[in-house]
Amino acid sequence: CAGLAHAGPSSFQRSCSDIRIEFANDEVAIAASCRDKAGRNQPAAFFLSGYHNIDGRLVFDGRGKGSFHRSCQNDKLDVSPQRVLFSSDC
Repeated sequence: CAGLAHAGPSSFQRSCSDIRIEFANDEVAIAASCRDKAGRNQPAAFFLSGYHNIDGRLVFDGRGKGSFHRSCQNDKLDVSPQRVLFSSDC
């Protein structure tokens, strides 16, 4: 089964580049280089906290650090102008 992290529409990918998955402190983050108001690139990241593997699906319950990465593998990002989709084999 492949788990997909579902969230609302996003627009950060329109002003960010080098969007990637990073691991830090036993957590998973989506990191990028994003333009600020002055047009300079700044490092940015957000953690996938609250996402867990529940019976082969990525589920957001908002509780604690995300734990899905302990039982999922082959994390992938699909970046397009309309969305950023995170998926993993769970």
